[in-house]
Amino acid sequence: MGAPGSSLADFLRAELAPTPGRARATARLVVASVVATALVMGFRIPEGHWIIIAIMTVGLADAGASIQKGVQRLIGTFGGGAIGILVVAVFADEPEVRVPLMGLVAMATLFLSRTTTAPYVFLLGGITAVLVIESTSGSDVNTIAP
Repeated sequence: MGAPGSSLADFLRAELAPTPGRARATARLVVASVVATALVMGFRIPEGHWIIIAIMTVGLADAGASIQKGVQRLIGTFGGGAIGILVVAVFADEPEVRVPLMGLVAMATLFLSRTTTAPYVFLLGGITAVLVIESTSGSDVNTIAP
């Protein structure tokens, strides 16, 4: 089989080798991230770091700009928002339930994004749900130990 590190080195060499379109895809993500960062910093947008996650998720090389993928993204975002709002509405003052539920939602949506034929629905749905659940605090703000 060879030296212990040779198979990893071979794998990395093959995966990181230049391919057609890689530089363009990288430049597209870098430019989008720089513009988003400038807007977030310039306008002091709260929770602006989530835009980088959205850019990296939507800007994947195989994401394509098809109508079907766009519809999947729309469904995922609205579905995740609805799940997040439901969790917050039911467990707003119970962080001991809300926080583990956030982890459960993240785990379930990541699993479904890897095992279904519509991964963007669950990937964006999970990100949106976690964003909604995480950014909300009920009257429990003063009851959680620092």
